[in-house]
Amino acid sequence: RSFVLENELHTVYLVTPVYIQDQWPSIDWYKYLCLWERLPPDMKHVADILGITESFLARAIQGRLAERTAAQRESLRVHRRFFTALALHDLVHEVSVVEVARKYGAAKGLLQTLQGAAGTFA
Repeated sequence: RSFVLENELHTVYLVTPVYIQDQWPSIDWYKYLCLWERLPPDMKHVADILGITESFLARAIQGRLAERTAAQRESLRVHRRFFTALALHDLVHEVSVVEVARKYGAAKGLLQTLQGAAGTFA
C-alpha cells in the first residue's frame, strides 16, 4: 500500500473514526459522485489508492449496493468512510460547520462529534 503526502486527505481519512460513518444519515450517492468528479487530481489519487471507484458510486446511485460478501461490505465501508473524511477535510480547512452540514447532508452536532472523535482517534 501507499501513503499519499501530496495533501492531507489521506491523513484525514486515517484519523476518521471507523464507527462514525454508522451514525451518518443516509448518503446522497449522486451528490457523492458529483463531489468525487470535482476532486482535484491529488485528492483523486488518494481516492484511487483507497479503492474509491466511479463504478461503485454509479451502482449506489441506482440502489444496487450488494452486501453479500465480506469484500462488498468492506468496499461500502471504505466508500462511506471516505465520504466522512471529505466532510472532515472541509472542516479542517475551516469551512463553516453550517456549509459542511449543507454540503454533506449531516447535522451540525454530528460534525462537531466527528471533529472531536477524529482528534481523539488521532
